[in-house]
Amino acid sequence: MVIKRVKVLSIAKWVSLPLAVMGVFAAIIYDATLIQSVDSSRSLAVFYLISLPVEYAFVGFIGAAIAGWIYNSVAKRGGGIVLEFDLTTVDAEPLLNKNVG
Repeated sequence: MVIKRVKVLSIAKWVSLPLAVMGVFAAIIYDATLIQSVDSSRSLAVFYLISLPVEYAFVGFIGAAIAGWIYNSVAKRGGGIVLEFDLTTVDAEPLLNKNVG
């Protein structure tokens, strides 16, 4: 199986979601260090909690879109990524007919 093309928007959406979650964790860490500082400000803490996930998601979206576009450009010339799967089947019948109890 060869991946010849990827949908840029789809990849960008899937990458931006986990990065937004990472942004929440980064904001929590920043807020924890901000609270420890002498001149802590609640408005700055709220700003971090709102802005960092949005910034992480935005940068991830743009970065993944660029990476997907580059992949599509290179895959046209290079042939894409080759994936190899082992398609042997597992016999699930003994598990289904097993008497429990």
